[in-house]
Amino acid sequence: MVISKESSLAVIPAEQPTMRSLIVTGVTFGVFMAEAIIHYNMGKADTNGRFRLQLPPPKELAKIAAVTGVFSVLSGAMITGVEKRLPNIKI
Repeated sequence: MVISKESSLAVIPAEQPTMRSLIVTGVTFGVFMAEAIIHYNMGKADTNGRFRLQLPPPKELAKIAAVTGVFSVLSGAMITGVEKRLPNIKI
């Protein structure tokens, strides 16, 4: 990983596509999972009238994680595909 002198953003070299894909998929999973848990709690608030942030029961959490994982992998694959088709675009 290279730290750009122009900014504090870390730039992952294109020579490490597997590591970059793993990072993109992992970050996407974390963000999507947090969003899914918030949405789960919003749905619960509709039924009981109050909002309280809590983890779903283990079986429900596993279902949410499975769906989130599938879409995180798809997102990572799509980002990798776009980068391969548009190699001159730097992100």
